[in-house]
Amino acid sequence: THSGGQVSVSGEVHLGMAQSGVGNYEISNDAELQATRLFIGDSGEGHFTSSGGTVSVRSEILIGVNASARGTYSLSGGGLDVSNGQIGFGSGTQKAFNFTGGTLHVGIYDGNLVNGGGKLSPGDTSGYTLITGTYNQTATNAALEIEIGGLTPTTGYDNVDVAGDATLGGNLLV
Repeated sequence: THSGGQVSVSGEVHLGMAQSGVGNYEISNDAELQATRLFIGDSGEGHFTSSGGTVSVRSEILIGVNASARGTYSLSGGGLDVSNGQIGFGSGTQKAFNFTGGTLHVGIYDGNLVNGGGKLSPGDTSGYTLITGTYNQTATNAALEIEIGGLTPTTGYDNVDVAGDATLGGNLLV
């Protein structure tokens, strides 16, 4: 449990690295975690829970990495910033990204994204988000935040590109 202070990892963080291993990480309050890559359920079982604080990953979050792995990232509060990287899913038997609160900044989300009550915001300023699957925002407290400050995509205003269908309910914050 990480509820205060800052942890900065110059390399990778692995949860559930060994096949029979279980790794859990909980971040809350005003805690900060910075890492280059985050593997949740590498070969074993991994769970990352964010109910507050800030998580910044410079390159990649990979959930359910190998065939027998099980991984879950639960974002219910705080912020997750992968604006210069991606969130992806491996070949694990169970892999999930539960987005029920907090703020998500992501460059590429490789799969179907369900916003069940959080705020999707492409960048800290203007930015770009690519969702390779569908985007479903139907919860009344879910939001898509778009910043407009100019005429050029990704530098003047936010851009969200959804490869599949987008269902937009909830709120649009401009």
